[in-house]
Amino acid sequence: MEHLLAAAGLLASNAEIQFVLVGDGASLQHLRAQAGQAGLSNVTFLPFQPRERLPEVLASADVSLVSLQRGAAVRSLPSKTFSILASGRPLVASLDEGSDSWNLIQRAQAGLCVPPESPALLAEAILALKHDVALAEGMGRNG
Repeated sequence: MEHLLAAAGLLASNAEIQFVLVGDGASLQHLRAQAGQAGLSNVTFLPFQPRERLPEVLASADVSLVSLQRGAAVRSLPSKTFSILASGRPLVASLDEGSDSWNLIQRAQAGLCVPPESPALLAEAILALKHDVALAEGMGRNG
């Protein structure tokens, strides 16, 4: 997730873009510290949300993210991908090209995919969806 914080740093001057990270994963304290050290005022951390709040949480986002470390997407298909696709919001996925997740998102035309651990490309994908509302809405519908 460090690449997500790096992308947030690249987009920090755009007050309209906020990153909301939800969950209590093992690296939470490290990520909080890293965001604090970098002075990322565009990053907010929320605790894990109960399953019944998932539709509300996903609906509050303009764009959702699925991010896996290099090599991880080859052997897994994150279950949150399906919840995000069902939310009516576009998806930005940072994962291995050619993986099942990458291919699913591309075939459905439900989001933009970038290689893992590529903050600049991740930031570009987020900006592309922000600046092209028709594209973002179409991808949300395609999910």
